[in-house]
Amino acid sequence: MIRVVIHYAGRIEPATMAAIAQERLHLRTNDPHYRPTPIEMSTTLVYCPPEQKHAYGDSLRSLWEWKRAFINLEADVAPWPGALTELWRCPESWCALPLIVHGAVNEKNLGCVKFSAKFIERHPTLWATYPRNDIFDWRSLDAWLHGQLAPMRPHRHGPPALHINPEHIKEGEIGRASCRERV
Repeated sequence: MIRVVIHYAGRIEPATMAAIAQERLHLRTNDPHYRPTPIEMSTTLVYCPPEQKHAYGDSLRSLWEWKRAFINLEADVAPWPGALTELWRCPESWCALPLIVHGAVNEKNLGCVKFSAKFIERHPTLWATYPRNDIFDWRSLDAWLHGQLAPMRPHRHGPPALHINPEHIKEGEIGRASCRERV
């Protein structure tokens, strides 16, 4: 069974929830004779209050102590249908989808990442050593993680997932460009 943990501070984007629903059904076809049952998936929602800047890191530390494989999916990330299954079934112990953020590809993120039980076993104190201070908070978890594990990198899957943070999307809306064409 695929175990997905969604961390969220505000709302979970509808596209993220749609991606989860589509993931369960991505093996289906329009052929009525081929209707496999939905993929078994456990989805855990973890609320990280915005005023508690270490709630996300503390949750990852708790998940690490659990010592079971999981896919971390952030509430504003929409993976393509089949992506979570591909990550889960991959024999590599640390896998990730890059994200498209601000029109660029971000390779070092926690948006859609699989941590296998073997990976957790190899790095048992990883999140226990996360510095809980004013410099390192939820915004720096991904950079901290990749810094701790460098030069190791996650096994990359593709294509990238979409980072659909509404505040980032507003920056790309028509009419917000800094350069205007004369018609």
